[in-house]
Amino acid sequence: MEQLASGEKEFQVSDESEDGRMSERVFSDRLHGMTHQKVYAEEKWGYVPITEKSIDLMLEILEESDYTHQDFYKQSLLAWKDGDFSNAVKVHNVIWNSKGGNVGKAQRLLTPQEEMDYRIEHQN
Repeated sequence: MEQLASGEKEFQVSDESEDGRMSERVFSDRLHGMTHQKVYAEEKWGYVPITEKSIDLMLEILEESDYTHQDFYKQSLLAWKDGDFSNAVKVHNVIWNSKGGNVGKAQRLLTPQEEMDYRIEHQN
């Protein structure tokens, strides 16, 4: 993760899906949307709630795939499964950078109150 976060290793993903499976681009976009619950950024597009079920589903998809950045995703999701979201800013920014982001870089983790407000605001 550190190599991706520092830019030593490039984060490129494929839009292609195999055997009807989720493409790596869609998977990384979903993971990026999950980080929005945890990070402060001036702008955010997309939101996927982080729940035990959503983490488990992402890990299941990961087990059935052969993504280029498999280790990055697994390391990120397993930390979240253990309740450790300290990597969320890095995860967000690695994916954000790959999209050519110029607005909305994550700056820090949200406070518990900010996270609660964000979740309430984005409930469907």
